[in-house]
Amino acid sequence: MAGLPPRAGGRARGGAFLVASLLVVAPWTCRNWTVFHAFVPVSTAGGQNLFQGNALIERDTTYEMVDAVQGRVAQYHYAMRMGLQAIRDRQPWWIFEKLRDEMPLFWEADSLVLVHIKRGAYGAVPSAMAVAVALAVLVPYVAVLALFALGVTRLRWSRPTVLLASFLAYYNLIHIVTHGFARYRLPVMPVVFLIAGVGWTAWRQRELARMSGRARAAAAAVAAVLALILIPSFRLNLEHPAFGLTDTGGPPGADAPAP
Repeated sequence: MAGLPPRAGGRARGGAFLVASLLVVAPWTCRNWTVFHAFVPVSTAGGQNLFQGNALIERDTTYEMVDAVQGRVAQYHYAMRMGLQAIRDRQPWWIFEKLRDEMPLFWEADSLVLVHIKRGAYGAVPSAMAVAVALAVLVPYVAVLALFALGVTRLRWSRPTVLLASFLAYYNLIHIVTHGFARYRLPVMPVVFLIAGVGWTAWRQRELARMSGRARAAAAAVAAVLALILIPSFRLNLEHPAFGLTDTGGPPGADAPAP
């Protein structure tokens, strides 16, 4: 803040952020205390997400098991116990399995408009129109990720940069631990846009020619990881009958998975 020493200004900004967070969360916490007579900061759904994201059983089965418990708070505690037990049972390969399974879903080349087209929610959409919508949605997304791969190597690391990168890593970890889906990534996309903006600036200023071999290798490695993450969703879209690119013998939306 203007007129304050850097450290004092940092404390003031941190305090303002804390107050704003409390003003958003506290009404929900008070409501939950009134309704459930228990301390629930925001939602009782966290246990269910942890359980269904880690148990090696059908998603609907986890809902049936949790619904059989009486009381929302009791359901929350039961689902948390079952989710943590599922994580323990899957050691030592749990984290690697979850990285393999959730990151392609979290960063998939997809969106709700395409999900609805594939499910037939808009009725019969001509294949050419479906392909045009897919290109309009996915080409900018892939371009942003490509610039992100470049921007990561051009970041000037400082406290704000570390905080943004930490938030990006933390948000990914949440969905590794639970489960990923394309629309869940929306809160973290501003960070991706900022880093992609750094990549765009580097591209415009023709910094590629001046990049060191190590920086080029790092950018290529990030791009390769993102490509591996995107490949499954590209393959599924190419094979889906809604786009008419392959002959699957089924009507549009017939094999669309639930989120």
